[in-house]
Amino acid sequence: MTDKKIADINRSAWNKIALKGNVVNPYSVSKKQKEIFNYFVSKLAEGAFVLDLGCGNGLPISLRLSKLGYQVTGVDISDEMIKQAMASVPKGTFFRVPITEIKWSNKFDGVVASFSLLLLPPEDFLVAIAKVQKALKKGGVFLIFLNEALSRSSSMGAVQRIQGEQMFSRGITENEIITTLGNNKFVIDRLEREIVNTKEYGEEHTILCLAHKI
Repeated sequence: MTDKKIADINRSAWNKIALKGNVVNPYSVSKKQKEIFNYFVSKLAEGAFVLDLGCGNGLPISLRLSKLGYQVTGVDISDEMIKQAMASVPKGTFFRVPITEIKWSNKFDGVVASFSLLLLPPEDFLVAIAKVQKALKKGGVFLIFLNEALSRSSSMGAVQRIQGEQMFSRGITENEIITTLGNNKFVIDRLEREIVNTKEYGEEHTILCLAHKI
């Protein structure tokens, strides 16, 4: 399956989920995600510029960042999600653009990717991390929430049913995270795990990572 086909499948799925109004973010039940998010925020100066990759409908990440006074930009592949984000976070700036096609350079103090990078095939994951490295200022912080790959097949990914719709998703290994970030001149400050249970997703083994650009 081509990367374009995967992107088309995922865009269609998230458009349908947005229209049904049942968007779910595991952040709402995760103590560890909230803790590391607050740690990420503590690294940002007042009025910092922050990019939310795969922002969805803007809830809860973009909205929280905006309420804290940061200059928020969000990108998402879904047209409908972007419409909802603009309504939910009126002070934010939002664009319908794939993560792999962002073109900012040395603009952001922080970047958040809350479970969005797991929707990319392995080769696009590499592209996305390189794009983030370019978009961040020196010393900028990068917060990543991901599902951990517990098998080789999980790390390769597949089209599966998520929130009632068919979309591509995969798990990512700790080694893949460490290697890719290191190759792109990031230093990892925190890397932790958590098991999260939700009605929508069941049991998920998550990796929570905070790094900074050197």
